[in-house]
Amino acid sequence: MQTEPKAEPPIPLSRERVLRAAIALADEKGIQSLSMRKLGQQLGVEAMSLYKHVTNKDDMLDGMIDVVFTEIDLRSSGIHWKKAMRQRAFSARDTLSRHPWAIGLTDRG
Repeated sequence: MQTEPKAEPPIPLSRERVLRAAIALADEKGIQSLSMRKLGQQLGVEAMSLYKHVTNKDDMLDGMIDVVFTEIDLRSSGIHWKKAMRQRAFSARDTLSRHPWAIGLTDRG
C-alpha cells in the first residue's frame, strides 16, 4: 500500500514575508497592479490575513520602501567621505534600478 507524501506545512506569514512578497509583485507587475487581494493570492492566503501584519495598504507601501532602502549599501568605515558618498550613490542607483516603482513612493510621508 502506497502512502501519499505528507504536504509541507505552510510557511507562516510575517510582516517581512508580506513586504518581500509585495516588493516582488511590484517588481514583476508594477506598483499600480499591487492590491491586497493580489498579494493574498500570491501568498496563498485570504487578503484579510495580511492585515495581521500590515495595518493597511499605506503601511504596506511604507514598509516596502523601508525594506528597499535596507538594500542600499551605507558602509563607509575607513574610506574618505567623498569615496563613501560615491559608493552610496552607486548603490542607491543600483537598488532603485531593481525597484523602479520605489522612486515614486519615497516622498510619502
